[in-house]
Amino acid sequence: MSDTRDDMLAKFKTFLEQEDKPSTPDGLTTAARRALIEFWGEMRGLLAVNDASRGLDQLDNMASALIEARGRAAATLRDTILILPSPSRQSSTVGALPHPSFTSDAVPKKRAAAAAPAKASKAKKQRASTGSAKKSKPSSSSSTETPTPSPPQLDFDLAPDTPVDVRRAIETICVKASAAQRAPYQLAFPWEDQHAWYDPEEYTGVHAAHWRFWNAFRATFLEWALHAPLATSSAQAQRRKRKMAAIRERLCFTSLCLETWGYFNFLRRLEAPGNGNLMWWGGQAGRRTNEAKGYTCSPIRDLMDLYENDHGEYRRKVRDALKPFEIDSGSFETLPELLEKTDALDPDLVENDKLAEVPDHWVPTLTKGVWRKLVDDKRIKDLAATIREQLVKGEYELPLVPEFNPKEAKTKGFAPFLRLDGTPTVAGPVTVIDDDDPKYRKTPDEEEAEQLADSEAKAVAKEASSAESLSEGELEADQDEEDDEE
Repeated sequence: MSDTRDDMLAKFKTFLEQEDKPSTPDGLTTAARRALIEFWGEMRGLLAVNDASRGLDQLDNMASALIEARGRAAATLRDTILILPSPSRQSSTVGALPHPSFTSDAVPKKRAAAAAPAKASKAKKQRASTGSAKKSKPSSSSSTETPTPSPPQLDFDLAPDTPVDVRRAIETICVKASAAQRAPYQLAFPWEDQHAWYDPEEYTGVHAAHWRFWNAFRATFLEWALHAPLATSSAQAQRRKRKMAAIRERLCFTSLCLETWGYFNFLRRLEAPGNGNLMWWGGQAGRRTNEAKGYTCSPIRDLMDLYENDHGEYRRKVRDALKPFEIDSGSFETLPELLEKTDALDPDLVENDKLAEVPDHWVPTLTKGVWRKLVDDKRIKDLAATIREQLVKGEYELPLVPEFNPKEAKTKGFAPFLRLDGTPTVAGPVTVIDDDDPKYRKTPDEEEAEQLADSEAKAVAKEASSAESLSEGELEADQDEEDDEE
């Protein structure tokens, strides 16, 4: 593990103090000289973390003179040396900051919280909607391009023993995002022009709830998936709290989807090819926790742990950090596992931390584990009976979602909700699903038969095209012969 900055500075100070001591030519062994050169190389990397630093070549000359014991180290210092910290630790403010005693805005404004999907007054036999038959008028605040953010800054302190390579990798992620004029989470978890599993103009309530959830928590998605080594246990605890808040909001949104389409139809929509990118599949527990036992996916591992023990996965994570939806690769792959492993189905948990309001005919198995416990719960049985009766009578009412407010689109970091023409910024499904088709999905045999039929149809079409071309060629040849005879 690399020495800390303080250790390196102490060693370098020792070299400077020994500069005036007599030395003999070739007094250092090759191994000792190599060790000093390696030390200075690492030290130089720490000092040169900011491109705006000046005069570092003088330090190179000084280090060279010390290592080679030429006795001229002091003479190499001829001009001012400016060493700046990492750009991520510098303020992006231009000009002097006002004194807090002379500003009326002493208390910083809090980031607007995204509204959780909530039920309002219900309309009979109405799909999840914003509660109004009229479409929201496009607003300039919600349809304009995303404002150019200031260069992304690291809003957390890395652990003091973070290796320089890891520190540079994290800062490089921020620099690349800044070059794209985006925050890192906007690139890792984009919204605009991505495909949902529903038509946003048909399911306006689901669309509004989805937009709020995604934009409010996508910074947390990236923070948890990257899992940078933080400086304090307090910072780690706050990161866990933000992750749990994102998981709770995901459960609320998932509940809305289940009430809108039902369990199996929601799965069919979500798992259809190209439809699942805008579901957050992350939020796994740490690999040393009890919650991670039984995972079929990969638990979360600290970035420094990966750097020290799994270089391949470390390189993949930092390389793919800004690729859309790639950093969560290896996380939950199916909705059932996601619900099971995040304790969403346990009826013993408190109301805000579970998603247990589902009738038993949505459950894929009743024989073991949390599924059995869920359907045996008295409250769930009573709720299931009530919903069945409402469905039979045609009285089941789907939830409503608070209508979109153009002021929401002004929240920093949020993607626009609507375009200038009033259409949603998110796209509809890649694969359209018929909810009236009771079949869950095609069997492997059916998929193979369909592929074979497509191949045969293409072969027949190609053969017909070739035959038609041949016939035209023969006809032209006959015509040429007739012309020659005349």
